[in-house]
Amino acid sequence: MDALSVRDYRNNLAASFDCASENLTITPALQKRIEEAEKACREGRCVSCSTIEELDSFFDSL
Repeated sequence: MDALSVRDYRNNLAASFDCASENLTITPALQKRIEEAEKACREGRCVSCSTIEELDSFFDSL
């Protein structure tokens, strides 16, 4: 993975998005993990945060 400064990113948005889209590959293993995560959310086995404070509290608990 290449590092990109904020200045370079802003000056080359189109190239940055092209590079990102080239690096996005959903493998069968990744697709399976995505489907498992979606199922867990549907079944209520997930953490839901409605406010920044809730999110901060969740991250602090990790």
